[in-house]
Amino acid sequence: MHHARRCLDNATLVTDEPWLLASAYEGLARAYCVAGDKAAAAEWAAKAETQIDLDPDPDNREIVDRDIATLPL
Repeated sequence: MHHARRCLDNATLVTDEPWLLASAYEGLARAYCVAGDKAAAAEWAAKAETQIDLDPDPDNREIVDRDIATLPL
């Protein structure tokens, strides 16, 4: 959880790469899955999905969408 939060902190500093923030959200979702909090994981996964939709690059969307799809929700 610590590293996922640090990733989010750093990702919020970059404003022109929507995929980076989406990836940080996905990381938090994954950390919450590991911690056993499926409700929080689902919330962060939804944030990741919303954020990645803002990225105009289909390659970025594909990578993050693929990661989100592997979340054990």
